[in-house]
Amino acid sequence: MKALYFLTLAFASALVADSVPCLAQTADSITRKTTFTWSTLLSNNANYYGQAATERLPFAYTDLRMRTAVGWYVSAGGYQLLKEGAFPSEWHVGTGLDFSIGKQISLNVGYTRSFYSDDSPLLQASNPNSISAEIGFNHLFQTDLEGDYNFGKENDFFTTLTNSKVVPLHSFTDKDLLYVKPSVALTAGTQRYYTTYLEEKKRRFGLPDLLGNKILPNEQEPEYDETTVQSTDFKMLSYNFQVPLIWQYRSSAILLSYQLSILGKDVSAEQRHNSFLNVGYFYQF
Repeated sequence: MKALYFLTLAFASALVADSVPCLAQTADSITRKTTFTWSTLLSNNANYYGQAATERLPFAYTDLRMRTAVGWYVSAGGYQLLKEGAFPSEWHVGTGLDFSIGKQISLNVGYTRSFYSDDSPLLQASNPNSISAEIGFNHLFQTDLEGDYNFGKENDFFTTLTNSKVVPLHSFTDKDLLYVKPSVALTAGTQRYYTTYLEEKKRRFGLPDLLGNKILPNEQEPEYDETTVQSTDFKMLSYNFQVPLIWQYRSSAILLSYQLSILGKDVSAEQRHNSFLNVGYFYQF
């Protein structure tokens, strides 16, 4: 499962994790033993299905996941917004099951519970619960269809169709591989979370409200230039293009990835496109 609902925190990390089998077809991977996966990530901005908050939110992320031989997994981790003093900005726990049907079809279902700091500036802070299901099909390339139900203060539904392909570039030794895994992802969904985001944003910066709506001298009330849409409508949210460069050595990998997200015409946002740059490290034991 590519946990897009967690900014890029798990998107880039899961990208690495999904790529590992292309190199490591060892006896251990065949017997499907219990594994532990540690992921870390640095990103220039928080990413929620290709969307971003009005303020840039660079962050650091870490996560540890245990997967058993039968496919059941549990995970825990968190991330820190580099502009926020509260620590941690978010932490989460999750569980799920992933398994294969033959050699070409994979299924994944999972639940994640997140906990956010007070006055969190993140888009998804109003919906700390997420239930996801994904089916993948491996043919000339990899096709994944994922559905997410995110709920809390609001209830939102998302679907993401992703096509990706591993393209080997070079091996320096017989134990490493340098490759790219370009992908195109189309995401549609509802936007109830955005209504709550705007309300919380106004509350965080709503100093005049605390003073009886009196604006201090030389102070201006924050401006909110947003497009109004029906948040309950199921609309195209983003077209996402990602090019990750991955160098894998044995059970570890280093990732450098760039993502361009073009937002749908019905999305409430100040910018019509977003760019995300990620650097990550992965280790499995």
